[in-house]
Amino acid sequence: MTLNEQSISLLAEALQARRFLLVWADVPFPPEDRPPPSPARTIHRWQEDACALPLLPFDFAHGRPWPLVGLPPLPILSLDPSERVENAFRYAGVPLHVVRDRRDVPARDQHNLFKLGGDLVSRAGLLLSWDDARAAPSDPDKTRLLDEIRRLIQDGAVLALAPSPSDALTRLWDELLAPALWGARHQFVLGPEDFVWPAPLVRLEGEVEGLLAALAKRVIPPPLEPAQEHLHSLRRQLAEERENLRIIEEREAKFVASTDVPSHLAEEERRLRERIAELEAELGGADAPA
Repeated sequence: MTLNEQSISLLAEALQARRFLLVWADVPFPPEDRPPPSPARTIHRWQEDACALPLLPFDFAHGRPWPLVGLPPLPILSLDPSERVENAFRYAGVPLHVVRDRRDVPARDQHNLFKLGGDLVSRAGLLLSWDDARAAPSDPDKTRLLDEIRRLIQDGAVLALAPSPSDALTRLWDELLAPALWGARHQFVLGPEDFVWPAPLVRLEGEVEGLLAALAKRVIPPPLEPAQEHLHSLRRQLAEERENLRIIEEREAKFVASTDVPSHLAEEERRLRERIAELEAELGGADAPA
């Protein structure tokens, strides 16, 4: 088994266990050595420069979206304060929930973007200088994001996408990310071969599109045949109706006498029993209780 095959297996296991983190590790706006004399001017310049950044879809002109959007819902940590990640998901029509500070709550069963590098649109949380980066672990908003990430990847895996690594990325990784990611069992990166990656990142061979496609095959079940899909739907409906009947029976049990049960509950119980009998008959008794 090659390193990439083994790494894809490890990443797939972590993704299925909800212990997977993807890091968009592009740093288009490195922190400056000293706090800028006019933060507003620096932010305005960054906002103008962001318009010239390359789009994340690898083949935007031919309608091929960023392959990341094809994976099951996962957390994404971004050092990029621009809207490139948001735009990639928007272009693909895939929902993305953005977490910028401690007031934002991650969404369930949806891609979550943790903007550790700040947000240019709202002009908040930006790492304008290395003083800001050093102060981040004690900032309430950054602490909330880092704590959430630390919880998510405990005993899991991290995959960083770093198309244009720099000394700024290495420094941010060592000083800001490494303390939050130490609990991950595996940390991989996709990026140039000639860059010295900060430990414990292990570089993977290949292109982002191919690796993410291989990962998607491991974690996304193949589509069912029409007959299988119909059977799956019937079984799902049966399980739901049985659960609904259990809830109704629990509510009815609270009444002392059967005559005290409200008529609408009794009617719902009758309807559910009839529907369950229909579903069991259509399934041929295969799922009927013994």
